[in-house]
Amino acid sequence: GNESLHVEFFGGEPLLNWPVIDHILNRFGAGADGVAINYSITTNGYLIDDPMAKTLKRHGVTVTISFDAPNKHNRPLTGRVKGGRRVKKSLLTLQKHQNWVTFNSVLSKGAIREYDGVALVDEAVRYGVKMIGLILDLDLQFYQSKARRQKVVGELLSTYQYGASRNVPVVGYWYQI
Repeated sequence: GNESLHVEFFGGEPLLNWPVIDHILNRFGAGADGVAINYSITTNGYLIDDPMAKTLKRHGVTVTISFDAPNKHNRPLTGRVKGGRRVKKSLLTLQKHQNWVTFNSVLSKGAIREYDGVALVDEAVRYGVKMIGLILDLDLQFYQSKARRQKVVGELLSTYQYGASRNVPVVGYWYQI
């Protein structure tokens, strides 16, 4: 009875199974059997190339890049692979093909020391990223320290304000609260 469906490719690194994603996009396109289909993908961005970017654009796929520390060029992906520069190359490829791109960033125990909201927003502007999803750590132990709570709230607020000043919305489940 629904008139629309949203398909999200995520988990691990979905682009490792590009043939399946490509098949789904080309088989069902914008819809089937009277049901409109919208697509999105959440990826580390490492594997994106021109043919992928063209296909994602043709099918209107929102591309969300997990992007926590824009100034860290040796960003670890898996094992010993470092991907910061490669991800930025992928962002340029997506920008060239005018894809709809968003960032997801996490304020967590592992990311808080290297987090730089100004650099994150500036990178979003540089690569034509339309929105930043800022995700908070769900581990309550992370917030036991008053200093850490203040740091997270300060980073959240300053990123939100700086994003607004650069016309980059910064959103997250906290936004509704």
